[in-house]
Amino acid sequence: MSSSKLKKGPGGEFPNFLGILSLTDKTKFCPKIFFSVTGLEKVEFSVRCNLSRPLLYKDEIDLKLLKDLKNGILQIVFATDLAFELFKYDTVETRHIALHELTKEQIKRLKAQTVQWLCSPSQLLFGKSPLDVCLLGKGHELIRWLQAKLGYEEGVSVVT
Repeated sequence: MSSSKLKKGPGGEFPNFLGILSLTDKTKFCPKIFFSVTGLEKVEFSVRCNLSRPLLYKDEIDLKLLKDLKNGILQIVFATDLAFELFKYDTVETRHIALHELTKEQIKRLKAQTVQWLCSPSQLLFGKSPLDVCLLGKGHELIRWLQAKLGYEEGVSVVT
């Protein structure tokens, strides 16, 4: 999976709106933030993803160490970035405001909508949540669907 084809933010990188990756270079997974955002328990996550639980107590984990889970985590980040942007455009109050001009309250509300979407089962996903689909590494179509909803060019994909 590559971030190079994702629509870039003002800083030249993908936004990482929920902060699931390290803020400095986005090459590290931040378990504490992930668990805080998703409400998942470390035990449940370690079993589902076949990870050593002590690893999840670190502040940051290099994505290279996560091997099989790396794609799933990146898909979660890409999907939540796109969903955040979609919710911004779907809200009359924020539709015409640039991302960097949003107030803290608007950002908080959009993040809450994004997290609710991420963790909620969907009939379109056969009863699974976007989080589940991405953790399985099967978020490609979900990401393409979000991109289409945002009007991104056909063929532009975050998945290589």
